[in-house]
Amino acid sequence: MKKLILSLFLVAFFNLTAAAQNYNFQHYTTAEGLPNNTIICCIQDKMGFIWIGTRDGVSLYDGYNFLKFSGEDKEGILRGKILIMYQDSKERIWFSTANGTGYFDPYTNSVKRVFSQDSPVFYSITEDAAGNIWMSSTEAYAKVDGATGQNSVFDARMDQSSQAIYFEPEGGNHVWMTSDSGKIKRINTTSGKYDEFDIFDGSDRKEGEHPVRIVDYKDEYILISTNHNRIVKFNTDDHSYSTIFSNNSLSIINYIKYDRLRDIIFIGTQNGLVVFNEKTGIETIIQDSNEFGLSNSNITCITSDHEGNIWVGTFHGGLNMLKDEKDALVQYISSTNDADALHGKLIRAVTEDDAGNIWVGSEDGYLSRIRKSENKIDNFINIGKHNYQCLIHVNDEIWAGTFGDGIII
Repeated sequence: MKKLILSLFLVAFFNLTAAAQNYNFQHYTTAEGLPNNTIICCIQDKMGFIWIGTRDGVSLYDGYNFLKFSGEDKEGILRGKILIMYQDSKERIWFSTANGTGYFDPYTNSVKRVFSQDSPVFYSITEDAAGNIWMSSTEAYAKVDGATGQNSVFDARMDQSSQAIYFEPEGGNHVWMTSDSGKIKRINTTSGKYDEFDIFDGSDRKEGEHPVRIVDYKDEYILISTNHNRIVKFNTDDHSYSTIFSNNSLSIINYIKYDRLRDIIFIGTQNGLVVFNEKTGIETIIQDSNEFGLSNSNITCITSDHEGNIWVGTFHGGLNMLKDEKDALVQYISSTNDADALHGKLIRAVTEDDAGNIWVGSEDGYLSRIRKSENKIDNFINIGKHNYQCLIHVNDEIWAGTFGDGIII
């Protein structure tokens, strides 16, 4: 049975038919053990640990505490600013930092350098189907051979800077990159051939506008954010595209994350987090306006964990965690003046039937059914008032034990 918490407070009325989604965040800062309150990147590894890259190194969250990175790092790659992290199929954690680029091997508990501090600063890392690691920067892109470990840096064919890189899943053999030319580039990982594709319609492109980030979306689509607060949906099969989000009132988009569990897009900007639903067109802007909102409105990174929680890194505000909705506290406020509200005030018994409906019995004489899937409440007033003490579901029936009136079925 899923956990259900019924909180009956008479301070406000909760109308189920007009219930709105609340986004309440938990905040984590240096007070909880983070090395710095400026979070630059964060991921979850396959063991479930949350890795947090900050301006002062790496921290790991084990579900209870923030742990200082304890691996062997003789060359000090992980000291200072951590720019990006990525876990590959060999469970290595790759880092691009202010001190170079390399990876942590959990089996040897050590960090190995791949590129020196004088090499390009990489802002995006991914892996192709053959196990090769690809990286992109504003200067060049690089490939680390998955079999030999040999690395190569290319820039001759990429005459424009690139900040993001994306590899096609499920057997694809193309790496996609952004560029400040206003187009996106596709590289064939086998032949090395590359193509360019438009994401703007001529006059629709603003002066200086170019793609910045690429993330996976539904089916054959990817999402591309630009430096002018636009998000483009691009079809990697037929190369069609359309703008699905644009908001000139927002500042620069720093990060985008598609959440498959909720089927929504999280958009991190410099002045708030946008929760966008493409189907409905509804966008909700969350800022640091109250104690349950964000700790800071300048969003630097967004990731999700295996439990469906959303982690949001901020600039100077530490880390924020939005719990999966299934664990959220839902309040059903009692009111006998509204047919759609829960009627009982003194709740004594709760049970769940096979359809997932919640049955509630109260000492002040009410039996109610909460139909969670429809967001509706039924109050059974035609059976008279009884002092309900216990409820049990038996086959297709609800057995109700009362005080003084026996059992009602």
